[in-house]
Amino acid sequence: MNKKLIKESLDHHLEEKLAPIEDLQSKILLNTKNPQGYGKRYQYRIFFPVLGTMLILLLLIPSTIFLYLNAKSNEQTSDLVSKLESENNKLEEQLKSEANSEGDVVVIVDEPLDPNAFPEESKIKLLELGFEGEIDEIKEQLLEQTQLIPYEPVLGGIMSFREDRVKLLSHEWIFAPFDDGHTGGFLLIKYQMRDGKVTDWDVMDSYKFGD
Repeated sequence: MNKKLIKESLDHHLEEKLAPIEDLQSKILLNTKNPQGYGKRYQYRIFFPVLGTMLILLLLIPSTIFLYLNAKSNEQTSDLVSKLESENNKLEEQLKSEANSEGDVVVIVDEPLDPNAFPEESKIKLLELGFEGEIDEIKEQLLEQTQLIPYEPVLGGIMSFREDRVKLLSHEWIFAPFDDGHTGGFLLIKYQMRDGKVTDWDVMDSYKFGD
């Protein structure tokens, strides 16, 4: 009786130990019988990670190239701006300090243009027309031409040009305000210069306050 129990116990123990080995053998035989299915599963396990890596690389490469080119372009633009600024500074220095034919230094001072100043071009034109005097001399001549004012004075006043407001616009045009102490206006006068003298005064337009 004891021998039978011992045998049954040994058989049961052997079955427990051999069961995992038999399962492994069954799986190996199954894969051997169906090698294509096993190969496909293996290929899928390899293919999908590789495909994912390739897609990531395809997305990263264009971005990397764009960032590189953009950085390169910004660097080139910065270099160009610096170069232009340097050239501009050199030109300004040359203009601000130049030697004239006598060896003197001509210093050019940056000053804003005066909108009320007589134009340099008109000064040159007057010189070409033979006028060598001062611009104010033309104004003084105009002050004597009160017959140009086409309006009668009122309340015993006398029409005359306002010396402090008469303005020479160019070598041909004058803006000439006038009044009689009670009412006034302005004239737009065109003058002609010949041989250094004003020969003609023509009223091109006029306006009287209140009209």
